[in-house]
Amino acid sequence: MRGNGSIPGAEVLIFHDPMDNRTPYQGSAAFVEANQSAQLISVRDVGHQSILFDPVAIERAVSFGLGSEVD
Repeated sequence: MRGNGSIPGAEVLIFHDPMDNRTPYQGSAAFVEANQSAQLISVRDVGHQSILFDPVAIERAVSFGLGSEVD
């Protein structure tokens, strides 16, 4: 990633399993720390790709995309 990874004006929602064995969780945490408009949602026990099929993650992503508040 070039620069500090910030995306001026963009709202970003990141889903990440803290135990993901392919992509370090700390990278997502660092991105969120550098971007005030970014949110990190921890989704446990889904791994790297199964997160795409997690009902809670899907519901929150759809709500976010429709402009609803995300906790």
